[in-house]
Amino acid sequence: MDQQHFKRINQTIRFKDAWVSEDKVILYSGVVGWIGESEKFPRNKQLSDEDNVLEILAAAKNEGYQHTAIENLDAFRVEFHALDRDIDLNKPMTQDSGMLHKILRELMHILMKHYVGSVVEGGFGEIEGKNVIQVWCLVIDYKIAEEVIERELWGREFSSYERIYWH
Repeated sequence: MDQQHFKRINQTIRFKDAWVSEDKVILYSGVVGWIGESEKFPRNKQLSDEDNVLEILAAAKNEGYQHTAIENLDAFRVEFHALDRDIDLNKPMTQDSGMLHKILRELMHILMKHYVGSVVEGGFGEIEGKNVIQVWCLVIDYKIAEEVIERELWGREFSSYERIYWH
C-alpha cells in the first residue's frame, strides 16, 4: 500500500509515509533528497493495517500533504559507459546484464531511500557510437533527483556515469 504524501514548502518538498510493523505504526517524514526520521505509534488492533496507516496520516492530509499523481512526476535518464566492451545489441543480454542489474539496484536504492522516486527500467543502447547502459526514472523533482544521484554516487562504483538528463 503506497501511502507516500508530499508537500512543497518554499524551495523544499517534504514527505510523510507510514506503514505497519508488528505492533507499531511507523511514520517516516523528512525532506525529499535526504534521510528522514521515524516516529512509532501503537497499532490499534481494532483497525486493519490500512486504517491504522490512514489514521496516522490524517494529520498530514489536513496539513496539505497529498499523493503525487504519476502524470505530475518528472522523467529522466541516466547513462553509464558499458565498460567499453563490444556489446551486440541484437543478442540477449549476457555478460553485461549483471552490471545492468547492479546499476538498476543501486539507483533504485538511492532514489527510494531519499524519497525522490524510482527506477522505471534500464537497458543497453548506443549513443554517438558508444555502447551505454540507460536507466529511466520517474521522480518527484528532477533537480533534487540529479543532486541526490550526484551526491550518493560520488566516489563509488558507478560515479562515472555519462550524463543525467531530463526527458
